Amino acid sequence: MSIAISQQGSGAIPGLQPQTSNPNASPMAVTPMKGAQFLIFSAIALGSVVGLGVVLALVFWLLNRQVVKVEKEPDAKLRTTGQVLLDIVTLGRYSRRRLKAPE
Repeated sequence: MSIAISQQGSGAIPGLQPQTSNPNASPMAVTPMKGAQFLIFSAIALGSVVGLGVVLALVFWLLNRQVVKVEKEPDAKLRTTGQVLLDIVTLGRYSRRRLKAPE
């Protein structure tokens, strides 16, 4: 559709009428400047989404690493970041079971 509009102008689509002869103001005409702005905006938007995904993956990997580290430790007090996270994630069941007073 965009190829037809660019080659034939506004006559390519019935009912599509240009409202101005200025290509900078017309949504049907793509000037080099408007094209460059669109590509720059698209690259920034895509880069932001990918960057956010990388940051979230890193955060969750670091949190999981702490929890795995605590699960491998012998009985200990609930003091490290991993132990606190494990207590929060398991709603306290894990820490109460591990930190029970010896019988």
